[in-house]
Amino acid sequence: MNESDSIELIVGLANGDGKLLISQPLDEFLNGNRSIPILNAYTGRKLFDILVDDLGVIRYKDNKLALTTIIQLDTYNTAMRLLGKIAEAVIVRRCHDDENINKTWFSIARRKNAKSDTARRFQALGTGLMKTKDIWPQRYNPSDPQRDIIWVDFKKGSIANMKGSTSMDGLEAGLQVKVSGDGCKYFLNDLYNIRYEVPVVYFDINNDFDVVACKLIEYRQNINESRICINEDLISAKATDFDAYQEVCYYVDLVMGLLDGRLKPEDLVNEAEKYSSLMNAVSAASLEGFGIGTKMLH
Repeated sequence: MNESDSIELIVGLANGDGKLLISQPLDEFLNGNRSIPILNAYTGRKLFDILVDDLGVIRYKDNKLALTTIIQLDTYNTAMRLLGKIAEAVIVRRCHDDENINKTWFSIARRKNAKSDTARRFQALGTGLMKTKDIWPQRYNPSDPQRDIIWVDFKKGSIANMKGSTSMDGLEAGLQVKVSGDGCKYFLNDLYNIRYEVPVVYFDINNDFDVVACKLIEYRQNINESRICINEDLISAKATDFDAYQEVCYYVDLVMGLLDGRLKPEDLVNEAEKYSSLMNAVSAASLEGFGIGTKMLH
């Protein structure tokens, strides 16, 4: 095979006739700055639904769609804060859609392996989600410093407790959700100081979970403190629910595009519908075996 016949793997969009409309090298898509049009066509509508239905940060204002979240001077920090809420919504939705996923996260939150019958009784509830405000307003608390997700027995109205805790103790089971490209800078000090009484689920979009975990282990060993356990207190989202992790990673560039003006809220719907009848040149299924992450330059 000569140089002109070399083959390059790509991801892209093709029309019904097989004509490639947009493409990007697969390696760049997996490890670099992903094509906004390709991402938008693939998952823009799902993100739009989360931002409207779950978070309420896209609303109609002056007869047009508007992003209503407060944008800080540092766009990156704003993006990470918003992605944390998005990750909360993703986990809750997946728990509702799949009882095995619900059992997995429920067991982590309770710090004990839950029986299937017990897990079925409890539904995941995002303390910062609009749906919680509608159906369980007393548990709606978007600024809860401890629990982004809790579990509720809707029939009895009771909240699941952690292992060894009772309703009298008030130590409710839950998860704190973190999304960052630099966990050491973002929340490692909070882990050092044992700020959280519930497991912290980390979506490490720059693949630094092991770095954070090693620093935490080293710190606790230096002060002869063993109360923090990896995979009990600090949880890898990627290792626990790869599809949830992958979905959040796909949203990173879209969220950054919304915040810096490259995308408008209506683009998430219009572009997705524009390409709804098109096929991915490389199917989503073919990407699932790769380690999806997002390299952030910040």
